[in-house]
Amino acid sequence: MMKKIRFTGWNKNMNKIEFIHILNEHARLSLKESKDIKDRIVNNEIIEVIVDEEKMDLIISDAIKFGLYVEKVT
Repeated sequence: MMKKIRFTGWNKNMNKIEFIHILNEHARLSLKESKDIKDRIVNNEIIEVIVDEEKMDLIISDAIKFGLYVEKVT
């Protein structure tokens, strides 16, 4: 089952490269899509991404660890 994650912001210590790899590897997005999402978040856009429910908690915990503000969409 697919679920939504909402990225609402980032902090100045954000690990941008690792975040791109998270999206690429766990959300199965292309590198270009992952980089575009990172760029939009850095430009203060709120972004929703659809991910596999089994990977959702891993993506959220890694994103938080790498400096993003993220929440599950219900």
